[in-house]
Amino acid sequence: LFALFEEVLPSPMILKFGKLILIMFLIGHMNACMYYWAASTHNLDENTWAYAYISQWNLSKVSELEDPAHLHATVSNSSSALGLIYLYSLYYAFATLTTVGYGDISAGPYIEEQVSSIVAMCVGTSLFAFIVGSMASLATK
Repeated sequence: LFALFEEVLPSPMILKFGKLILIMFLIGHMNACMYYWAASTHNLDENTWAYAYISQWNLSKVSELEDPAHLHATVSNSSSALGLIYLYSLYYAFATLTTVGYGDISAGPYIEEQVSSIVAMCVGTSLFAFIVGSMASLATK
């Protein structure tokens, strides 16, 4: 597939840059899924990072949102809620991968969230170094 693009594109640098962007989005997606998984293992209870964001959406009555099992079922059965959770997860993933780390979303007290954050930081640092090195390589050619 990439060989076909190499024939069509006027410069191989465009293809290499596209590959870098594709790799970054793929790793960002995987980190976002891992971060959502970490919160969902505890039914999105009030100690998870997701609870603060979900409770603001007014998905149902406030009394029902206080029950973590109902909250998890509501989010799992609502495509718009899952989309918003994925968006927040992706936001966290890219803030971590780009080494910006705004701090508005952080790991909760659960070990799964903390481990997924550590993995994301290590992957982000490695990806950042790879992209900077690749861009330097492209610029010198």
